Amino acid sequence: MPNITEDQLEQITEIAEFIKFIAEQFGILPEDAQLNSIGIFTFNSVKLTVSDDNKTYLFDVKVTIDIEQGEVEESEEGEEPSRSSDEEATQELTGNLIITMTQTDVDKYEGKYEGTLQVPLADGETKLTFNLAYQTRKQGTKERNIVVGVFDTDANPDVGNVNLSALIGGICPPLAELFPEELLDTFNLGTNVLFVIDEIIRSSVKAVKRMLFSIGFDATIAFNKIPLVQDFLPENISKSQFIFEFLVALQTFSQQDLTLINGLLEELGTDLKVKPPCSKINYLNRGSNLGARFEIGPFMQAWSLTLKPTKNTASRSTTNTNNNSGSVKSDDLVTING
Repeated sequence: MPNITEDQLEQITEIAEFIKFIAEQFGILPEDAQLNSIGIFTFNSVKLTVSDDNKTYLFDVKVTIDIEQGEVEESEEGEEPSRSSDEEATQELTGNLIITMTQTDVDKYEGKYEGTLQVPLADGETKLTFNLAYQTRKQGTKERNIVVGVFDTDANPDVGNVNLSALIGGICPPLAELFPEELLDTFNLGTNVLFVIDEIIRSSVKAVKRMLFSIGFDATIAFNKIPLVQDFLPENISKSQFIFEFLVALQTFSQQDLTLINGLLEELGTDLKVKPPCSKINYLNRGSNLGARFEIGPFMQAWSLTLKPTKNTASRSTTNTNNNSGSVKSDDLVTING
């Protein structure tokens, strides 16, 4: 049975100390992907609640996380990342990690890792609440800590009145310069929103934390429910789907980055993904991006657009920088659910 006192908890000042403490008290393996991933956060304090039967230990950990505001290029181990000289600021987000250790057998405990994170809006007062999942994932010889935040509709009942400019102005004001002005002013958030924060685990330099948002919509046309039409269509094409996804990236993400991120999203079963619509797109650009796909049976078509402001701010347009509009093979496509 763990032997935990208030004095022990009060002496913890770093997230690495907390990870080691939990691992030792509950016999968690050093390679545990969920426990280790909380190293992406900065530790503030921890409060413990123990069940009456002493079989469940709930840790409420207050944390913060600093998000880069500018573009960042990855570097080799031991070297500082390359940042835009004029964009070195970070945005601090606050939240709580809820880690529950439950006894499942004699001297054996199983962990449940949850939490919430607050994302500020431009007014400086309103914050959107996201429910967290987190895990460490391998990418070649490197490891990444990944945090996924899924929009909490119960905690944000007025989200329909929040437009994109409020989100961008709160999380990363410099990013607004990369958006069409009309989009910022008129695009309102829905309830289907998630964010992803990631970092490469480094031993000798401060890790870089990047962030992106996915805002999605979809529509499914069920031809098998339309009178007469269902009699003429084979079963494998009785349904079609049009999927639209809006991606807001604070930094550039490579295709390899998105593949790794979406592996976790698939495991979590989130409605949204953050994949570009076809594998020929090597990067998700910093700023605003649109992805769309139409599918009916074996036939698929995908489009990708990076939205950019024009020189004439009174008339802004979309630019297809990825040049991937048109038909693509099924193995070039990845699912974007919304």
